[in-house]
Amino acid sequence: MGHLGIILYTDPFHSQNSNTVLKLIESALKKGHEVSMFLMDNGIYNACSNLELFKKRINIPEELSNLNINIVTCGQNVKERGLKEEDLIKNAKYGDMYDLSNIIKEVDRLICFV
Repeated sequence: MGHLGIILYTDPFHSQNSNTVLKLIESALKKGHEVSMFLMDNGIYNACSNLELFKKRINIPEELSNLNINIVTCGQNVKERGLKEEDLIKNAKYGDMYDLSNIIKEVDRLICFV
């Protein structure tokens, strides 16, 4: 099957992108596709396990942590927002632009949500 790449720039608080990405990932996995996702800018908040706001709406980090996908966050963006690697969900990796370039190289299709 194919390999889908997703780059998500937006946080789960101010747009519908996170919910759209979650549903897209679930559909791709059901069809047997592999999924890799890179989170940068405010998109890194989708992989933060300890944000209180998630208790009031769909818990995107919890949903993502239950999926068998490759999640990489931009380490620089994590640091800039005062977060640490320990703040990320269990299946999110602390990464960099080299990791993003590898995702871009490996996937069959790439979708960006900005």
